[in-house]
Amino acid sequence: MRTVTAIYHGNSGEPQYYLKHDLGRGIRTRAKQLLKNKVRNEFESALLLRRLGVPCVDYLGWGRKGAEGYLLTVAFAGSKPLRDVWTQIKGKPRQRHRLLERLTDLLIATFNACLYHPDLHVGNILATEIIEGDFALKYVDVYGVKKLRHLSESQTMGMLGILMSFY
Repeated sequence: MRTVTAIYHGNSGEPQYYLKHDLGRGIRTRAKQLLKNKVRNEFESALLLRRLGVPCVDYLGWGRKGAEGYLLTVAFAGSKPLRDVWTQIKGKPRQRHRLLERLTDLLIATFNACLYHPDLHVGNILATEIIEGDFALKYVDVYGVKKLRHLSESQTMGMLGILMSFY
């Protein structure tokens, strides 16, 4: 189970950071968290994305206390989950087309870097309108993302499945 807390600083009205807290509830979950450090893995996946030039929210640090884990990320200003932005621009074909182009750019960057994202869905991509009718997209919740020598057909098709959610 994960809680996410927005951290505000200044008068912008928008959060500047997010603190993600993974709770180690239950004996089985606690043991699993002690053996496999999920927050560290997610942090390292974010560093990998950054190093390979694939857009991702900035992860500042991680920590652990027993079976509980913490991640600190920088807020992606003005962003919303991709699915929410898609719904918000309903009836605006040019903007929808541009948003799909940006999603395609993100997927191409992911494939070119030979990265596999096992939990890729429209809730794990943030979008913000940077100028009228154009968008910037970044991955969030990158736990499990890894670099491979090559992507299998099923991995490629699994990640391309995100495009089907728009039709």
